[in-house]
Amino acid sequence: MSGAGEKRGMFIFGAGTLLNEDCVNGGKISVSAEALRDSEILRIERGVVKAACARDADLSAALLDSLSLKVRRLYHLM
Repeated sequence: MSGAGEKRGMFIFGAGTLLNEDCVNGGKISVSAEALRDSEILRIERGVVKAACARDADLSAALLDSLSLKVRRLYHLM
């Protein structure tokens, strides 16, 4: 939402995209998502994600890549 209470579309994601992966740091998520069509959502608990990342360097790298891409895209919106 904008400061005026209007919805803002920042990203449109396709199938298989990770959302809110930044929650693994334990902070509060300040964004929301809305499906534009019928969708299947998989919710994974923070502890499960952290434990999986501790065991799997490739998973950790994939999460970092996903976050980095979103940060770079946000820079272009400013």
